[in-house]
Amino acid sequence: VREKTDLSKVSKSNTNKGDDDVQSTAGVGGEPMFLVDLTELSDGQVHSKFDPNSVNDPVAVKRWRSKVEAAYDSYKSDATLIANRTVISCGTSVWRPALASLRKEKAGHYFCPIFPPTKSK
Repeated sequence: VREKTDLSKVSKSNTNKGDDDVQSTAGVGGEPMFLVDLTELSDGQVHSKFDPNSVNDPVAVKRWRSKVEAAYDSYKSDATLIANRTVISCGTSVWRPALASLRKEKAGHYFCPIFPPTKSK
């Protein structure tokens, strides 16, 4: 059973907070966005096994990120992805410490931030 961190405890000024797991909490700290586990989405093809801040296949990451960004609303509301913590809602002011916490929690998994699409004027 995974424990989860309340994202409201992850402060923008203290990136060392939130060493527990990260909980899905929409809109906490800024505008809503989400973090996505690309290792899960890619069935292990994309990973960061050797360095939590790097990735084994940057080209694949770009393809996956583009795919997720293009279907932003679909991914952010996918109940299965949310339940298995492949998609984790958070806010724009807390995503960096949340990302660091997730990379510690699930070593080897590559998480990346996904921001809402910009609205055209």
